Amino acid sequence: MIVIFSSAEDVHSLAVQAEIRKLGRDAVIVDLRGYRANLDIEHVIGAGSREVSVCLKQLGVDTVDVTGVWWRRVSRPEPLDDLDEATNAFMQKEIDTTLKGWLLSIKNIINPVDRATQANHKLLQLHIAQESGFCIPQTLVTTRRESILRFRDRVGAIVCKPMNGHAQAFIETRLVRPDEDIDDQALSNCPTMFQEAILGGDDLRVTVVDDAIFAARVQRPEGFTHIDWRSELNATFASVTLPLQVQDCIRRYMALMGLRYGAFDLRTDSEGRHVFLECNEAGQFLFVEIHGGLPISTAVATALIDGPA
Repeated sequence: MIVIFSSAEDVHSLAVQAEIRKLGRDAVIVDLRGYRANLDIEHVIGAGSREVSVCLKQLGVDTVDVTGVWWRRVSRPEPLDDLDEATNAFMQKEIDTTLKGWLLSIKNIINPVDRATQANHKLLQLHIAQESGFCIPQTLVTTRRESILRFRDRVGAIVCKPMNGHAQAFIETRLVRPDEDIDDQALSNCPTMFQEAILGGDDLRVTVVDDAIFAARVQRPEGFTHIDWRSELNATFASVTLPLQVQDCIRRYMALMGLRYGAFDLRTDSEGRHVFLECNEAGQFLFVEIHGGLPISTAVATALIDGPA
């Protein structure tokens, strides 16, 4: 049995579940928003023993039946109305710690929960990408207006981007205009990331599942002016083959991060080099699969059935 921890409405989870069933195995999707109705968890540690029991009550699945886990964009347990915010937060952390205590013992998991948390750190991503052999944009994270002005003078065109997602809004990467005023007050409230703008090349979305690399070039519609292709709903994708050197960089990055799945955003610069922008350890892929004809759902399903090489 394969267990997919995700939201019940996640189309990526549903697609992979369907592929697993096509391959003759079964998979269940567990939405932690309904934790209390769905899960019983028990750890027994001591006297030379270590036993873990996780029972998916409504689905009739126990720990011993689980052969693979996909930990994907997991929702938090719903808070209890009769408890205050601090107590609900405490309980959610206790649930998280207990469940991950089990998952840390699972060998066939995408992605290992400890590595997944670490892999979301944008600044660490840049360090690991550089160590893996990628070109990366010159980057500044600061709360100081003067530092931004000096950075812009030194590197030329720059972009501003968030280091984390927003719970209620999509924040795109955007160009900072040469004449744009920098708000000192806003900067003092929150560190902000600025990067050298990589202009004039192609955007690439590269999805990696274990040793398989699925690369697609973003085909922007005529007249599209945003630097962030995710803002364009009508973008399409064409399958491409990456140079072997870039493939090697990707595999080194995945190994150093300890990931089995990753969705890379790369951009080619004016010299044709592939520049690393970021890697999402739970990135979306169906749009690439549909437009680019890349069998990513099948690859994830196969990896969950067969386990790591």
